[in-house]
Amino acid sequence: MRKALKIAGALLTGVVVVLVGAVFVLTNSDWGREQIRTRVISALQGSINGTLTVGRIDGSLLTGLRLHDLRITDSSGAPFVSIRELRTGYSLVPLALRKQIELRGVLLDHPVIVLDRAPGGVWNYERIFPSDTGASAASDGLQWGEWLVLRDVQMVQGSITVRIPWQADSALTVAQRDSAESVALSAESRVVVQRVPGGFQQIQRFDRVDGRLPLVRIAHPDYAARRVEVDSLRMVALAFAPPAVDVRQARGAVELDSDSVWFDALAVQLPASAVTLGGRYTIENGDLALRVAARPVALADVRFLYPALPAEGSAQFDLALRWADGAQRYDVRALDLTTGSTRVEGDIGIVLRDSSVAFTQTNVAFSGVTTSLIEQLAPTLDVPATGILSGRASLDGDLLALDVDGDVTFVDALSGRSRVQANGRVGAAGDVMTARNLRLSFSPVQVALAR
Repeated sequence: MRKALKIAGALLTGVVVVLVGAVFVLTNSDWGREQIRTRVISALQGSINGTLTVGRIDGSLLTGLRLHDLRITDSSGAPFVSIRELRTGYSLVPLALRKQIELRGVLLDHPVIVLDRAPGGVWNYERIFPSDTGASAASDGLQWGEWLVLRDVQMVQGSITVRIPWQADSALTVAQRDSAESVALSAESRVVVQRVPGGFQQIQRFDRVDGRLPLVRIAHPDYAARRVEVDSLRMVALAFAPPAVDVRQARGAVELDSDSVWFDALAVQLPASAVTLGGRYTIENGDLALRVAARPVALADVRFLYPALPAEGSAQFDLALRWADGAQRYDVRALDLTTGSTRVEGDIGIVLRDSSVAFTQTNVAFSGVTTSLIEQLAPTLDVPATGILSGRASLDGDLLALDVDGDVTFVDALSGRSRVQANGRVGAAGDVMTARNLRLSFSPVQVALAR
């Protein structure tokens, strides 16, 4: 019996040595990894609507891999992902037994990602990786792709392009929509729009992306939304036409589904600015609700929003912005803006709808406002005098019926000082001016200015 046990033990030891050796050869030799690469690509190719290629695989199949020159395209050959090198670790048991894809220590070296949603269509990744709608109703287990979580992700020099549907406001007439589309396609448009089959797309680019992401939850059976947690992020963003915005640091969390993106307490640092953001963006119709706390913001850092802003100066404020139902509403509170000798303080509320402008709860004090600055900020406005404005103003209502309470002093470079105090209601429609209960006081008014 002892002799038989020794023989059996020797045989078992030999089998284990052979199996371990086989696994080692399979996972740690160039030949073995090439066999893995060929078979994995062959197996995955049948589960995606597109093309997957991998140049080379390094590492160990048991604990982690390095994939070189990874590329994924859709069925038409349009790019989705291209990565110079992808490194990742994982646990083999949850992956093999429970179909839980949970990667850790993920490195994305020079990834190029294109997120594309055609007008009336779905995202390209939804086309490339379709959900398994034909799974058996009796199956209680996970299907591949229902659990995909990345932890401790590092992105190095990434590039991300986002293409989303764009359309003119449906409330416009046919002629107005044609005009809006022409403006959007023109070189003067701040929104980068291209004509594509079936309609139009808005293009946004994010270059030189370096980031550390503790969590990227792409799919999980316990959560309906995807979630990205950002610990550190740098990039050059072109959400609009140039100039770009230089994001030196961003930290927070973003969640999204196929229809919307939302975030709260997202802290962003620009070269000379610190802002905190919260809000929601609806992809389908372009509705946007945004809260901004600027403490402070340098005007040069936000010229990507409005290039006519002065290159020097800074501001502190709280902003609530809402774009919905064809209207844009901006509520600025506790504004303190300084640029050169100009200073503006107070609250501003503006509602833009079609070609109309309305003020709500606007109460500002200002000094050192030059007419050249006004013309810089509003290039279509021709101010018929040259000088400096100071004073205060409260405004409420639209331009047809605007309630005014103001005290403004204007110092003309040639004719001298004029002061106007106004209280009441004024209106303007084309060449028609109206007034109701309007009281004016001039102390004094220069004849040249009146002329």
